[in-house]
Amino acid sequence: MNGLGIFQYVRISFKPDSARDNFLVCRIEMTKSKKQYFAQSIEFSNGSNYAFGTALTSTFRDINLAKGANLLTLTANGGIEMPYYDTIGHNFFQHFQILTKYYGANASIDFPKFIAPFSDRSFSNTNVPHTVVSIGSNLLDRIDYFTLVNNNASFSYTWKESPTKNWTLSPAFVNIIRLPTISPAFQLRLNGNEFLQNSYKENFIEGENISFTFTDQVKKGGRNYSYARLSFEEAGGLLGGVRKIVEALNDSISQYAQYTKFDFDGQHQFTYRHSKLAFRFTGGIGLPYGQSTTLPYIKQYFVGGPYSLRGWRVRTLGPGSSLDTSGSSFIDRTGDIKLELNNEFRFDIASLFAGYIKMDGALFADAGNIWLARKSPDYPGGELNISTFGQDIAADVGVGARFEIATFIVLRLDLGMPVKEPYVLTNGGWVIRNIDFSSPNWRANNLILNIALGYPF
Repeated sequence: MNGLGIFQYVRISFKPDSARDNFLVCRIEMTKSKKQYFAQSIEFSNGSNYAFGTALTSTFRDINLAKGANLLTLTANGGIEMPYYDTIGHNFFQHFQILTKYYGANASIDFPKFIAPFSDRSFSNTNVPHTVVSIGSNLLDRIDYFTLVNNNASFSYTWKESPTKNWTLSPAFVNIIRLPTISPAFQLRLNGNEFLQNSYKENFIEGENISFTFTDQVKKGGRNYSYARLSFEEAGGLLGGVRKIVEALNDSISQYAQYTKFDFDGQHQFTYRHSKLAFRFTGGIGLPYGQSTTLPYIKQYFVGGPYSLRGWRVRTLGPGSSLDTSGSSFIDRTGDIKLELNNEFRFDIASLFAGYIKMDGALFADAGNIWLARKSPDYPGGELNISTFGQDIAADVGVGARFEIATFIVLRLDLGMPVKEPYVLTNGGWVIRNIDFSSPNWRANNLILNIALGYPF
């Protein structure tokens, strides 16, 4: 077993992954001992611009590195995404074409204490202080378009203020964004769109962030609980000062990102005997400054999909009231600002197979959008403007079913449809009068089926 010894057991579990709109993740863990274990995750997914995706992630953990209760985590992953074209190939399998390939390798060490400049005496064991150092490299290859490489490193502290309050402070993080390959067709698209050109350019990101989390879910036994998370991030301030010193010496430094970013996520759940009412208000504001006119691509916001506005597919809405008429399937719709409101009424339906599967239903409504921090001629109506804010809000409604299997996995089906489209400039964007369930064309263009694991929030 490559030096890992004899495995004591194998565990199979499932989890969702909202980052890529995954609908199934199978995780296989093979444990050698109480101090070390090796795990593999097999993922199957679908998304807004591909029909099928799969990925493999391997993880090794040593929970007692150097005999100091330090947690070492090593991960390696790779995967592909494939759209389906019935006009290409001669059989079912040849209709699938590779759209995206991605690879990654990451490592982190979690120390169960604070490392300088803080002293362990400043915190008690009840604060559960930790220091986490991480480094990694990830590659995204959009076939025939571009290759993006993100090298990253961070240094963070985490601790508990109380059983309900947690803090994370990262005094230093770095992302180095490179695009070693850009196809002529994609370069032509970038040349004609300043926002995309600034989003997909090579960048050096250096900054710091802090986040605060409150939750009383455990304290209230999962009933009528609240959750809130606030975070602030800044990048480029230090390098801006360094640049002035360097330029004073008749020299220069390479391109780097400058921005401030504030994110928030507030949730509350009311629990009744056979139902629940859940609310979420989330979003963020990113303000580029100095030599940056947009947020870097990896820091931008998007909406749509099974964990967001469910009447739209992932990254296909916004910014603002702008509408993409290019027909492109590989350009993500992103922005510098995001506001989103989600509401869901969940209710019991039935227990199936002697209680092994519990079926619940849901009625939901979502609203929100993304915007640009600065006006762009490439996205008319894409910037945040108070006078057009009402028009820019997108809204959807829908119904859903949840299947809780053996209490450890929730398979979710949500069928959503838009009721307010910001790019429709008549009737304030409301399209309720256009609903026609009897029309196959309307159903094909408006009903979005989301398949996912876990609850949306």
